[in-house]
Amino acid sequence: LQVNTRQAMPSKWAATQFSLGGALTLLGGLTEDAGALQDAIVAYNSSVEVYTRQTLPGKWAESQSALGGAYFNLSDLKARKLNLERSLEHFLLAEQGFRQVGDLARANRVKGLISDIRKLLNVS
Repeated sequence: LQVNTRQAMPSKWAATQFSLGGALTLLGGLTEDAGALQDAIVAYNSSVEVYTRQTLPGKWAESQSALGGAYFNLSDLKARKLNLERSLEHFLLAEQGFRQVGDLARANRVKGLISDIRKLLNVS
């Protein structure tokens, strides 16, 4: 992380943050570690500082989807309703982003997750 600094190599730094988020999400899910999932959320949020909707909409959508997944996993461990709502928020953004870049397969997959979360929250 010291070589791929945000200032020197923002795209590589963001990719590293995204990968770190993925590793922490996996770890948190496997070990039921809320702290690891919260750290994953921080890492994914860091990636969207570079992967903006305007500059890299596909990467931005991937990051939003990953945030949705991390919040969903966190909802199993704490603050269920709040984290499901946050998950839904990020999956809605991801669906929009995937549609924006023409990735309809991913948009539709996320749409299914949105439907599932709405059922869990009892909203339509």
